[in-house]
Parts: sequence; structure tokens; C-alpha cells
Amino acid sequence: MDIEALAEIRREPKVKEAIITESGVLYASVLDDGTNRSGYATYLCEVLRAKRSTASRVKVIRFASHNDPKRDNAYGVLLGESWCK
Repeated sequence: MDIEALAEIRREPKVKEAIITESGVLYASVLDDGTNRSGYATYLCEVLRAKRSTASRVKVIRFASHNDPKRDNAYGVLLGESWCK
């Protein structure tokens, strides 16, 4: 189910890279246009839910920011996030 969900997320035009971690977090990297991406993260939760994914959280991060000193964690700079209910 996570494989199908991840494939669907990767087809999103805005998403450059996506991964679901063992802890159930979807990291989706996008180009940073200066806007908050929490709404987009909520939308990605809906996609995950429709595909019956086990992921429970979405973090949208800036594409290619894994080495940025302002990064949220090893994956990159956080642009928005949502808990999937």
C-alpha cells in the first residue's frame, strides 16, 4: 500500500523526490516558492489516505536542502507539515 501511495505522490508535478520512512513519515521535496506548504502537506495526506498508506505524517521540504544549515533534519528545510488523521 505504501508502494502505491509513494508512486502516486511521485507523480505529483510539484514533487521532486519522495520517501516514506520506517517511522511513517512521508518526506516530499518541492521547489521553494516562498509559500507555506502546510496546505499541500494536508493534500498529500489525502492522497496517502486514498491509497491506504500506513504513513501518519507528511513533511514538505525544500528540494536539495539536505546540507542547508537551516534544515529541519537530515532530509532538509521544512516548508510545511501535516499529521494525517
